[in-house]
Parts: sequence; C-alpha cells; structure tokens
Amino acid sequence: MKPTLRTRLPLVGQPLGHWLSRLPTEALLLGFGAVVVGGLGLMLAKDSVVFVLPAVALLGVGLLFLADVRPVLLLLIAVLPLSDNFELPGGVSIDLPSEPLMLLLLALILLKALRGQLPDTRWLRHPITYVLLAQLAWATWTTLFSVELVHSVKYLLSKAWYLASFVIAVGLVVRRPADVRLLVWAFLPGLLFTIGWATARHLSKGLTLGAVGWAIQPFYLNHVIYAIVVAQFLPYALLGSALTNRGLTGWGRAGWWAATGVIFIGIVLAYTRATWLAVVVAAGYYAVLRVRLVRPALLLTAVAVIAGTTWLVSGQHFLRFKPDYEHTVWNGNDLGKHLASTVELSDASEMERVYRWVAAARMIVHRPWLGTGPSTFYPEYKKFTDKRFRTYVSDNPEKSTAHNYFILQLAEQGIPGLLLFTGLVWWALVLPQTLYHRTRDPNLRAVVLAAGLSLVIIICHLALNEVVEVDKIGAFFFIGLTLLIRADSWIREANDRT
Repeated sequence: MKPTLRTRLPLVGQPLGHWLSRLPTEALLLGFGAVVVGGLGLMLAKDSVVFVLPAVALLGVGLLFLADVRPVLLLLIAVLPLSDNFELPGGVSIDLPSEPLMLLLLALILLKALRGQLPDTRWLRHPITYVLLAQLAWATWTTLFSVELVHSVKYLLSKAWYLASFVIAVGLVVRRPADVRLLVWAFLPGLLFTIGWATARHLSKGLTLGAVGWAIQPFYLNHVIYAIVVAQFLPYALLGSALTNRGLTGWGRAGWWAATGVIFIGIVLAYTRATWLAVVVAAGYYAVLRVRLVRPALLLTAVAVIAGTTWLVSGQHFLRFKPDYEHTVWNGNDLGKHLASTVELSDASEMERVYRWVAAARMIVHRPWLGTGPSTFYPEYKKFTDKRFRTYVSDNPEKSTAHNYFILQLAEQGIPGLLLFTGLVWWALVLPQTLYHRTRDPNLRAVVLAAGLSLVIIICHLALNEVVEVDKIGAFFFIGLTLLIRADSWIREANDRT
C-alpha cells in the first residue's frame, strides 16, 4: 500500500484533543504563559505602568512550576487580598495579579477538557450551574447590542475566567468537605496581613472615621470594599475548627480564635454601616434557617420590595427623597453624626445612591429588555441623571456604578438579566436551609453554613453596592455557590449509601 500523509504523520487527521494529549502539559503552560506575559508587558509598556512588572514576573515564575489546577487556584486565592486594580489603555482595567491567574486557570481547564483529563464533573449538573450559564449566555446576547462594546467584551471575558476559576476549578479541587480548609488557609494569611496593615495605619491617625480610606491603601479601593472582604470571611473563621476537620491542637485553636478576633476588629474599625447590618442579618438568617422559615422570609422581603418600589414610582413619590444640596453632608471624623445622618437621610453617600437610582430608572425605561450592555452603566448614566438629586460627591472619581446590583443588572442587561440574577440569589439563599436539614454530619453542616452565611453577607451589600465585580468579593460569591453545589452532591451520595 502506498504510504499516505496520515500513515507517515499519525497525528494528522486526529481530533484536536488527541493531538494535544501528546504534548507535555508543562510545555503548553509555558507557551501560554509566554503569550500572556508578553502581551501584558507590551500593553503596559505603552502606558508606562512599569510598577506592575513584579506581578507579571510572579506569573512568569509561577508558570515554571504550576502544572495543575490546584496550585494555580491556591496561589490565586492567596494573592486575592493583595491584588490591586490598574487602568489600561482603552478605558478598561485589570486586577493584578489575580486576573492573569484567572486567565491561566481558564486556559488550563480548557486544555484539560480538550485532552480528556478532567475528572468526573457530574456535580456541575445543578440548577445553580444552569442559571450561571444562562446568565453568561444572556450577557453574550446583550453584548451584541451594547452601547460600549469594548467594556462589554471585557465583562464577558472576566465572567468566563471567574466561572472557570471559582466554580469549575474550586469544584475540582474541593472533592470532599475537608478540602475546604485549603481555600481557608490560602486566603487567611493575606487577609490578616491587610487587616494588620490597615489597623496599624489607622491607629497612627487616632482611629478616626475620616482616616479609614487612607489606612486601607493600597490594597482596597475604599472602606466599603475592605469591610465586605473582611466580613465575608467571618463565617469561615467562626466555623474554622470544623472546616479544618477538627485537626487543630490547643495552640492551633487559640491561634485560630485569635485570627477570628482580628477579623472582628477589622469589621468594627472599617466603620461601614452596611457591613455591620449585614452581619446582624446573617445572624438572623441563621436563626430563620434553623426553624425552616427561609422561604417565607424571602417571600415577605420580596413583597415589601415590590410594594415599596411600586409606591415610589407611582405619583412620583420618589421626589420626596430629593436631597438638599446644601445640607447633604459627609460627617468627617464624627461617627455619631455619621450614623445619625443615615436616619435623617442627610448623608451624602446615601443621597448619592438615590441620584444613581433615578438615573438607572431612566435608563431602564429607555432600554427595558436588552439594557445598555454589560459594564456600561458608568459611561452612560450621566446622560440620564436628574439634577434635582445631585449631591456634592456626584463627580464620581471612583467610577462606581448604580450602588445596587439588582438595579445594575436591570439597567445593563434588561428585565431577563434581572430575573436570572434574582433566581440565582433565590437558590443561594434557599439551598443552605435544604442542605442543612438533609444531613447530620457536622463537617457538611459547617461547609453549608460557612458558604451560606458568607453569601448572605455579600448579597446584603448588593442592595447598596455592585461588589460582585470586585475580584476579592466576586471570588467568594462564586466560591460560596460552588461549595453549596458540592455539598449538595456530597449529601446526595451519603444518603444514597445509607
């Protein structure tokens, strides 16, 4: 028989996955790393942002030994508290070093899928996963009609590597309840370092309210993000002995409780009212969960929100909340007045939220079904503002958005986007109750409670902020969802064996 190209080169005509399986993983990772590092270096060089080169160097060194999902994921979680956001040419930004590591994880997972090396992923067949995929699909569709295509495409890319890193990768690494300790131990040192850093700097200024924003630099954009990052980890700290498989010695337990105390101090000294309230709500959620009343509580909350919103928009009742520009204040170092102004509706940050919500409402009326496109609120909202609601902080140097993630979804991705996200939140809040009462295993219950209570704290903040887009917070939002998915599969398997 006459030799052919296929017989001379056996890989010709074979599926891509078969061809890739013949290449060493290390070589493929190094090649991918060279592309990422080279491209990022050129992009940064054009803007002369040379001080981020250490982060790029970290990625380059990491590629020399990171040949599996677990070390990449743990490195990513370890650097999250230290990650910072940088502006890039074209009006987009990147979190360094976290987002390049997320991109690496995305590529690594795709590579393993093509090579048929992913372990059993049946645990991904879950309603939460389907909602996440539906969200990604809808965001892709709305991007086609986006008013700012570059911003929307960056959003899609970010969403893809967030899902790859904190859903798929976390699910692959956390194969049993005891594995949750890997995530906890990876994140804790960096978190304690930033709390210590912020507290020491804050002490040098007398622990005043006005000094918080300065004390947390350069690791956090503002004191709200700092407070949420610390608070979202509190449930994992409180349940730490169970999450670490009860393997701590006497000194180890003392050290763990000392770390938990540091976290409490960080929450208190962040001086963030929403976070204090969220911790109280999480405690209430736990009480409601224990007596199986989460669904009625959520339904009552939904009815109250719908009724309140209907009242506000009918008859222009929202005009009653129009701020007095001259008397809307920031109370500087006076914490007492800061709290009082919240009740009196004279605090600048609270009234600025009303300003953004009115603009968002006008955007929603303009494009109710598709929205303006993912990640387009900031460049668009000032076209829709009402000057009667303007405050003296409306210049918005931080480039923040709607100060409510539900409203943000509605403005950027229309009514379907809001419904999908609301469905996701419903599952995230209802599932912990179901799982908690389906098992008696203390380790499984610890995982469910830690993930569920952390999600409650994050979701509470979503009524006043858009923090899911922050890497330090969005990571734990998706980690919490993944742990619930995993816990569901563990409990089903345990019940099937009995």
